[in-house]
This record gives sequence, structure tokens and C-alpha cells, in this order.
Amino acid sequence: MSGKCSLEYRAVSREALAEHLGGHEILSAEVCAGLTVYRCATGDGETLAIALPDGSALIVGPPLIAGRALDRRRKPG
Repeated sequence: MSGKCSLEYRAVSREALAEHLGGHEILSAEVCAGLTVYRCATGDGETLAIALPDGSALIVGPPLIAGRALDRRRKPG
């Protein structure tokens, strides 16, 4: 195995960004040129969550593990 770490990004909605931030420890947050970058601790390492000025967002982190089940059900409320 090589020492390189691969990253991927996912475009998400503002609601999905809020859910991501609420479910992880925020290590730092910085504002630059109208966007906000959050560094988050996860069980798999760290992610960068980027809130863009147009209301959309990106989450950058290690690739999702294919075998891990994702819960895509909407939460009530």
C-alpha cells in the first residue's frame, strides 16, 4: 500500500451540511472570500466542510467505504 491518502468531494445541500456539522466535532472554522471552511473530526479521520456563498456546500474527506451502509432516510421534523 502506498503512503498517499486519497480524497474525494461531495456536493451537498445546506441542510446536509448542517447535519454533517451537527454530527461531528468542529475543530476549527475560518471565513475567506465569502465562504466558510470547517475542519471536522470524524470516526474515520477528518473532513473539510465548505459552505459556499450560493448556499451550496462541499464535503472533502477520505473516500466512503463501499461496505459501510449509508442511512439516507429523512429524519422526522
